[in-house]
Amino acid sequence: MTPLTVLLPAIVLAVAVLLVGEFRKIDRIIWIFKPLSTALIVLLAALPVFSSSERLYGLWICAGLVLCLGGDVALMPPDKPVKFRTGLVLFLLGHMAYIVAFWAPSGFATADILSGAVLLILSFLFYRHLSGGLGSLRLPVIAYMAVIGLMVNRALSMVAAGGGRRAFLAAAGALAFFVSDLMLAGSRFRWHWRGERVSLVFYFGGQVLIALSTGY
Repeated sequence: MTPLTVLLPAIVLAVAVLLVGEFRKIDRIIWIFKPLSTALIVLLAALPVFSSSERLYGLWICAGLVLCLGGDVALMPPDKPVKFRTGLVLFLLGHMAYIVAFWAPSGFATADILSGAVLLILSFLFYRHLSGGLGSLRLPVIAYMAVIGLMVNRALSMVAAGGGRRAFLAAAGALAFFVSDLMLAGSRFRWHWRGERVSLVFYFGGQVLIALSTGY
């Protein structure tokens, strides 16, 4: 039995219990299983780091995951403005750590201009859609969207640079994270859709894929 065969089922179970707590609004379950789910993903990412030939990549990924863990805690409950800003900053810093990790092995290629342009257009259109409900969070949201867009661009750049399995895992994880944030932001500032907690499937799925890119 390997760490992977133990941790992956544990993460799936923790996220499943969390979703039950989210949909039924059971605070005790949310407070336990949301940070637990991310903590297990941190462990998943950390285990192969010191046996990997690219240790620095794994360390940056772990740093990003730990910052996201802090963001998860800060956003419980999500209706407190100060805590929401704190969570936003921690996730922004987490994305910056991912950017450093993804940038090192990929550099910059012509294809990055195309993916960057597509992400910029999508982000602009989505921002226009949300802008009426942002209020005082307008500038923080713009900054966050710029950073997560760059994070996805750098992950896709790893694929364009021929990064192999690691690149595809990182890119798929970054895209899933991007989708989860679009769903979360859309629900909070525009649609107010109760089912947006499904975004957690994309969020944790994306984090698992990024964690797996450290050496599995």
